[in-house]
Amino acid sequence: MTTLKKSFSDRRTHHRVTIANCMFNTNLKIGRVIDISLGGISFYYADRHSWPEQQTSTGTLYFEAAPPLKELPLHTIADLELPNNYTPGSMVIHRRSMRFGALSPFQKEILTTLLKEIPPKVPK
Repeated sequence: MTTLKKSFSDRRTHHRVTIANCMFNTNLKIGRVIDISLGGISFYYADRHSWPEQQTSTGTLYFEAAPPLKELPLHTIADLELPNNYTPGSMVIHRRSMRFGALSPFQKEILTTLLKEIPPKVPK
């Protein structure tokens, strides 16, 4: 697994969509989706140092206005522990980036449709 550096080149080949009100679940961890594309997903999650170190898994996307998209094949690209002001040993916030594996035709079709219909996130 690669740890993100302060500066890195963006090697994404798919357009990313910033998304609001979308959750992600894998390995019994739940995170808030930051952005998503046909190539992968990034999300924040809270950890107590118990995230499994396996790099490959499956996950489920939960959208606000659509049925969940299940059994998405994933491979971890990067995991970054974000700075915090919590006491040592407490919960830590991470940003994880994962690449989709071989999506089924159904998964790809649903994801493509959902990405076209997601309204842009309005900055506050």
